[in-house]
Amino acid sequence: MIINNLRIILLSSALALTISAHAQQKKELSFKDVFTSPVKDILNSIPTYRGWADDTHYIEYRNEGGQNKPYTVNVKSGEAVPSAPAQVNEATVLIKNKDVSYKD
Repeated sequence: MIINNLRIILLSSALALTISAHAQQKKELSFKDVFTSPVKDILNSIPTYRGWADDTHYIEYRNEGGQNKPYTVNVKSGEAVPSAPAQVNEATVLIKNKDVSYKD
């Protein structure tokens, strides 16, 4: 009985903390924020993943200043270094007449 009451108290406390943390992240938007072009500081584009540079790095394109710039990202550390687009190894899979071919 005591364990059940303790469990209920802990769960309700965690829920209250989660709700209060979520409420703090809200931003009140004005008419100007919603209807001006381009919308700033509200929506951020996510990176595009285009392929593997080698066995431990992948290529990620980030939108910076209206241009997509390639970065080589280390899988283990997450460290990103600007790279040239030619470094991308894009593998393709083709299906033709029920035959599947892989081109590296």
